[in-house]
Amino acid sequence: MAVEVSSGAPATADEKLLSMLRSELIIARELAKSVLGFLTSEKGEADAAKLRSEVDATKREAEALQHDFLSYFSRVAPSLSSREVWMDIFSKVSGIVDKMGGLAYRAEFLALKHRPLLESLGGAIKEMLNSLIAIIDSYMAMMSYVLTSKDKALEAKKKVSEHEKSMDSLYRSTVFAALSMELPASALFLVLNVAEMIEDVADLVNSAADDLYLLTLYSY
Repeated sequence: MAVEVSSGAPATADEKLLSMLRSELIIARELAKSVLGFLTSEKGEADAAKLRSEVDATKREAEALQHDFLSYFSRVAPSLSSREVWMDIFSKVSGIVDKMGGLAYRAEFLALKHRPLLESLGGAIKEMLNSLIAIIDSYMAMMSYVLTSKDKALEAKKKVSEHEKSMDSLYRSTVFAALSMELPASALFLVLNVAEMIEDVADLVNSAADDLYLLTLYSY
């Protein structure tokens, strides 16, 4: 089945669905970059308000994209041989965006209320965020190959997996570092929650990469 995209170039239903999901992932990646920037230098309440406004705006944008995806999917589903896989990917990508919003709120609170803590653990959290951005970038690269090159898609999938394994190591070291510090319970809970949410997003991307590779196999 073919449809017309905005450029006037014909696109298959699979290509159109991939494009919609890519738009959601761009939102997640930009949120990760915003959180990283917020934690990198000392920020005040005005900066926090700006970050909250960005999160609210991206939530609305993501909800609109999800609505468009489901609306289009409902029309083309009969022509797809991998309907269940598409819905699995959609669910995971939507979960990634949702968790990034929650992560941004927690990171903002951490930076404002526990700034001294960032001097000790901020480097580890920033390293986790950089790793998360790399995972998302590798997944988006995989999306470029999923319908055109099984070998390149597999190579990109392996990179996602490698980044996810690196994230696991970063997560463990961050948790152990936090537990070894004499932190108030509220601060400990918050930093562990932030680290866990970053790791959860990485796990979702890795799982979505498995689903995405199934689409590659369906295409050949």
